[in-house]
Amino acid sequence: MRRNRTGIANYWWAGDAFVEPRTKKLDMHNFKKLAIWVKSVDFVTEIYKATNTFPSHERFGLISQLQRAAVSVPTNISEGSAKSSNKDFSRFLEISLGSTFELETELIVSHNLSYIDSGNIYI
Repeated sequence: MRRNRTGIANYWWAGDAFVEPRTKKLDMHNFKKLAIWVKSVDFVTEIYKATNTFPSHERFGLISQLQRAAVSVPTNISEGSAKSSNKDFSRFLEISLGSTFELETELIVSHNLSYIDSGNIYI
């Protein structure tokens, strides 16, 4: 156990365990351990499955937009986890949140065009 000048153990709470400061960032920002990243990857799969049923003329329209916005969510979470500060990480989480709002809008449009039914989306 490392101790600082005062003899007090120099550990930090990292959400589920105490860790040394030099490993704190790695434990806190390991994107594969974040539930939101895991769920967003699963959601990408669902978006891809749903867009397989869209008309072919939407290939470069809604299909592309939905897929790119969906992939953007876990991608920004993982990219942000590599940043050196919590402030930078938070910025990438905000970008991911923006992509979810984009997805919500595109899903509403898809529903309005009867490409998906309301049972397939939760808005």
